[in-house]
Amino acid sequence: MRIIAVLDWELSTIGCPYADLGNFCVIYHGPPMDGFETLGNMDKFSGVPSEFKMKDMYHAHTGGKDIPEDTWAFISAFTHFKMAGICQGVYARSLMGSASSTKGGKFLKVAKFTAALAARLSKQDYPYRLRPVEYSFLTYTDKFRETRAKLCYFMDRWVFDNERTYYKQVKTGAERWKYVPPIIEELKEKAKAQGLWNLFLPSVSGFTQLEYA
Repeated sequence: MRIIAVLDWELSTIGCPYADLGNFCVIYHGPPMDGFETLGNMDKFSGVPSEFKMKDMYHAHTGGKDIPEDTWAFISAFTHFKMAGICQGVYARSLMGSASSTKGGKFLKVAKFTAALAARLSKQDYPYRLRPVEYSFLTYTDKFRETRAKLCYFMDRWVFDNERTYYKQVKTGAERWKYVPPIIEELKEKAKAQGLWNLFLPSVSGFTQLEYA
C-alpha cells in the first residue's frame, strides 16, 4: 500500500471535475476586505486570464466540451455556498480560541459576503465588478440593475479577453479608419443578441437619461 495523494477534505471532490474548477476560480471573487487578496479587480491588461478565459483554457487542455453558462453559474454558486460554510467554521473556531488563522475574527463578515455572493452568482449577477456608487438621493430601478448585471457579465465573458485580439487585428496608418476588425463585428452581434446594443438610445433601451447615466 502506498500514498498517491493527500486531499483536503473540505474542498476535495472525487467526481465532477467542474467542482474542482469552481474551487480554483474562487480567487476571481472574494470579499473586498483588507487581507483578502483576489483577482476580482485585476488589471485587464496584466496577462492574467479572466475567470471565463480560465474556464475555456481548462476545456481546451482536457478536451472536454464547454458547459452552458447557467450550469457554470450553478457550480460557482455551489462552490461559494460551500466556502461560506467553511468561513463560518473558521469564525466559530476563533470564538473558541482554536482557529489556526490569525484573521479568524474577520471570517463572520467573509461568510456573510460569500453566502450573499453565492446567491447572486446563481443568477449570473456579478456584483464584484464595476460596483455602482450608492447615492442616497438616487433610486436605482430594477431595469437598471438587471441590465447592469448583464453588461458586467458580457464585459467579463467577451470583451476583456478580446482586447489583445482587437489590437492584433486593427490596421495602422490611414487604413485604420477604413477597416473594422472582425472581432468588433463578432462582439457587436453578441451584444445585439443580449439586448446590450445602442443602450444610449431611449427608443432602443427604454432607459431614462438618469438610468443611462
